Amino acid sequence: MQKADLITCVLQAYDALCRETDLSPRNPVINEALSALVRGILEGCPPDEARDVLDHPGVRAVRGELIERLAIAEGEMERCWGETFRARARLTPGDLADFTYWDCYRNLVAAELAALPAGLDLGRGQPSIVFVGAGPLPLSAILIHLSTGSRVTCIDRDPQACSLACELCRKAGLTGIEIACTGGAGYDYARHRVVFIASLVPDKAAVMRCIREKCPQAVVALRSAEGLCTVLYDPVDEAELVAMGCGFLGRTAYNPQVINTTLFYEAAPVPHRRASRPVSCLVS
Repeated sequence: MQKADLITCVLQAYDALCRETDLSPRNPVINEALSALVRGILEGCPPDEARDVLDHPGVRAVRGELIERLAIAEGEMERCWGETFRARARLTPGDLADFTYWDCYRNLVAAELAALPAGLDLGRGQPSIVFVGAGPLPLSAILIHLSTGSRVTCIDRDPQACSLACELCRKAGLTGIEIACTGGAGYDYARHRVVFIASLVPDKAAVMRCIREKCPQAVVALRSAEGLCTVLYDPVDEAELVAMGCGFLGRTAYNPQVINTTLFYEAAPVPHRRASRPVSCLVS
């Protein structure tokens, strides 16, 4: 995609998000504008022009508010799809692949699991993994559970999101998923070896401080963004993590086809821990 076209996609998506009151995919205006924006980001533009898109005065002026409104729209999309799945007479884990961005989730989780430190015991069947900010449609947590066999605890501070997530997991027979309605900065992480933090969790540093206190040797996977994908999500403040004393372990390679880049940190470093290597995954 040419940079001028991508800039237009960004600004049109922003205008639609500001103009419309219904930010769910049920609104055809929102559905069209955001689908065009994501397609443009995934397609990208020549590497030497990507910076021009991000530095464009119009894009820079709206980026902060755009990300805030996109977060609302993402929540509405997950809720809409969750309600759609809940309304089905029968639901299996395989049916969740009908979700629009299933491939992005599937490939992102695959890259994350491949990039975890070597020798890390996830404790098959044990509650060793927690996902912070799982939302009403906890696809990442479900994929992690199905891929590893580990029990996954989903935490979210929105009671309605937790209620819908509970219904979906129960209906799909996903007994290995637990739902806890609480904030990430006040949860007791003591029994968990691995913590995933969603991109839209607002104060990741506060969550990390809580993890350092409750389970200092936990491996933490923080979903971030790079390149053109920073139009959709704010990147993680790595300098803040380093200043806190967290130990860098590795990261997944930047790949716009899965949108997020995931950073791996140890809440409190262990000298002998072997860092993961960047990996890449492509949507198949």
